Amino acid sequence: MRIRKKKWAEPELSVCNFYVKNPEENAGKWMQAFKKEQPLYLEIGCGKGGFAGQLALKNPDKNIIALDIKVDMLGVGRRTIVKLFEDAGKTQDDITNLLLVKYNVEMLAKSLRLTIRLTDFSSTSVIRGREQSTKSADLHTTKSLKCTKHS
Repeated sequence: MRIRKKKWAEPELSVCNFYVKNPEENAGKWMQAFKKEQPLYLEIGCGKGGFAGQLALKNPDKNIIALDIKVDMLGVGRRTIVKLFEDAGKTQDDITNLLLVKYNVEMLAKSLRLTIRLTDFSSTSVIRGREQSTKSADLHTTKSLKCTKHS
């Protein structure tokens, strides 16, 4: 998704308690980045943060890492998530099960020390967490991930 430069994004994220600036420092110890150890969910390409924010708000028993490559998009996501929590009567300090992370997804396998092989699995696309059948080439087809850990 294209997004215009947001001059305020980096300064706001730099003081955000749920933004991870250097994700490489958490390699192998992501659970320690959260207040509670609980199931971990990964949203790749979190965009404006609406889905990740709602997931975190409705599921305090799950930890969510929301990745995006663009710091400007993460800035918008931070504002979206804060608003969702405030609308629910909560504060920014209540956002303890969600982390925003600037990261190039193409480097994900390397960071996790995984070998990932993508294979066509179905023609079902996932849009905002809902599955929809499609013939459109513009939507991303779900792939099965076969992962093996490097020794």
